[in-house]
Amino acid sequence: MDLVSRAGEGGAECPSCGGVFYDADTLRALLAEVRDAPDAAPYSRPPLSLNDPVQYLRCPLCPEMMNRHNFGESSGVIVDICNKDGVWFDDGELAQVIAFCASGELTKSEKLAHL
Repeated sequence: MDLVSRAGEGGAECPSCGGVFYDADTLRALLAEVRDAPDAAPYSRPPLSLNDPVQYLRCPLCPEMMNRHNFGESSGVIVDICNKDGVWFDDGELAQVIAFCASGELTKSEKLAHL
């Protein structure tokens, strides 16, 4: 998979499928900026289809298979994570995760995890 750097945003994009890959530090910085956005719209979970086949992906940076996780434990956005290199977002998933974070839902789920 040939990735192209996303100038100004960090991360790298696949021109053929529209997916993006972020290392953990760059993603944390991006979401920290979004998390503090004023007046964000309420979050609406994407529909989940149990009929879609589950497909595991290889990390675009190393040969390891990535793990699938529900981002923030409650977003409904299933992302692919390489524990060594970062997070893969299929086309459109990064926008959903940004909306989830901007709405304050990530902060709520983090607080609940500490109870």
